[in-house]
Amino acid sequence: MNKENIVCKLCPLNCKLSKEIPVGLCRVIGIKNSGLISLNNGAFEYGIHYIEELGFYHLYPGSTALYLLFPGCNLRCLFCPEWKIVMKKPAEIEEFTGIINPEKIIDIAINEKVDGIVLSCNSILNYDYIRLLIKSLSNKNLYLSAITNGVINIDYLLDIIRKIDGFLIRFFGFTIKSYSKVSIFPQGHLKALETVNRLVKMNKHVEVSYTVIRGINDSTDELNSFFTAIREISNDIPVHIRRFKPNYMMLDRTPTRNKSLVDTYKLAKKLGLNYVYIDDIFEGNEKNTYCPKDGYLLVRRIGNWVDFSLTSDKKCPACGIEIPLKGKVKRTLDRDLLTFKRS
Repeated sequence: MNKENIVCKLCPLNCKLSKEIPVGLCRVIGIKNSGLISLNNGAFEYGIHYIEELGFYHLYPGSTALYLLFPGCNLRCLFCPEWKIVMKKPAEIEEFTGIINPEKIIDIAINEKVDGIVLSCNSILNYDYIRLLIKSLSNKNLYLSAITNGVINIDYLLDIIRKIDGFLIRFFGFTIKSYSKVSIFPQGHLKALETVNRLVKMNKHVEVSYTVIRGINDSTDELNSFFTAIREISNDIPVHIRRFKPNYMMLDRTPTRNKSLVDTYKLAKKLGLNYVYIDDIFEGNEKNTYCPKDGYLLVRRIGNWVDFSLTSDKKCPACGIEIPLKGKVKRTLDRDLLTFKRS
C-alpha cells in the first residue's frame, strides 16, 4: 500500500485516502496534513418535529426535538428521501445553508422550548462538529439522539456514542442481495446488526426500523431472519415497520401497500417481539403501545397526538410490569412546529 495512503476506520468501508483521493465515499471525511479530518464546520438544515415523526416511539414519547440534517452518508441508498442534502459535500451545502455553530443550535433549541436534539441519517460521521455540539449541550437539560444506518465502527466513535441517549438503527433488508440492490455496501445488514448488539450491551436505548420494499426485501424468509435476529438480542427492542416511498434513483417502484405493512407487522408479533409498530399510518392498533403481558393499551398515537395510561414510574397499571420507555412521557399539545429552516 502507498505509504501516503491513510485508511479511514470510522466505518467498514475503510476508504483509502491520499492526495489523489482526498475525500471518502461518505463525502464528509477527508485528509489534511497526513491526517483525517471531518470536513463539516456546521452546514446543515434543521427543523422541529415531534419525536414520533422522526421514528422514535419509546424515547421521550410525546416530546419535541430539533432535527439536524447533515450532508454525507456512507450507504448512499438509491431511494434516499434526503439525497439533496446527504449526497452532497459540506462545502456544497454551505452555499445555501451557511454555517451554524453548536452554540447557535443550542440557542434555537432553548428558544423553541424543545426537549431534545436528533441527529439525522448518519450524522455522527460529522464527528468533529458532533463533539462540539455535545460539549455545548452540557447542563442544558436536552436529550440527544441519533438516527443511523448502523454501518459504523463504534470503537472509533465511543466518546460520542457514550453521550447519546438513544439510537434508531435503520435496516433496508437483511441479505447481501437486498443491500446490493439499494446501497453501495452489500454487508450493511450485518454491520447494522452488530451495531444494535453492541449498543444494547452498552445499555443504550435502541430502536430499529425496517423499510419494506416490494420484490427486494419483503420475502417471508428474509423478514423471519431479521425479526429472529432482533429477538435474539432482546424482544423488548421497539421494531418499526416503514413504508418504501419512491425517491432519488428508485422512482420506478410503487410505495409499499398497507396490506404488506400489516402482514409484516403480524409476522413480527407472531415471532415474539413485544413492541412492533407501523410508522407510516395515521392511526390504528399498529401505532399504539400495548402491554406485552396483558394487552393493556398504554400509549395511544393518532397522527402527532400522544396520550398514555401508565403509572408515574412507567409501569402497566393493570399488571405492574415495567415498560421500556426512556425519559418522561408527555401528552402532546397543539402547537405549530417549524418546517425546515435555513440560516
